[in-house]
Amino acid sequence: MNGTSIIETANHGAIGYWGRATIVGNRVTVTCTEPGDFEPITFPLGDIAKAARTVVEKYPGTDGAECIRDAIRESDLGYIDGEAADMIVQVAAFGEVEYG
Repeated sequence: MNGTSIIETANHGAIGYWGRATIVGNRVTVTCTEPGDFEPITFPLGDIAKAARTVVEKYPGTDGAECIRDAIRESDLGYIDGEAADMIVQVAAFGEVEYG
């Protein structure tokens, strides 16, 4: 699973209501759009694949989980829409979906 592609999808309107994700090397830093809501969080880019699996397991009835399952079944990241990317980034950063 290509973490960079998912971060790009998330940044194009999906997470803008709560934050922004930046990739430097193999690390992702998530910052909040509302000052003081949370300190920047940094995690390995590889955590994106783990977070996608967690979304499917922890939030199985959501549209985001369905998109991830479709992407895995079809081997096509094009199935991961903004909602799914948002959920993946939130789970990677916070361990759960906190916004939305």
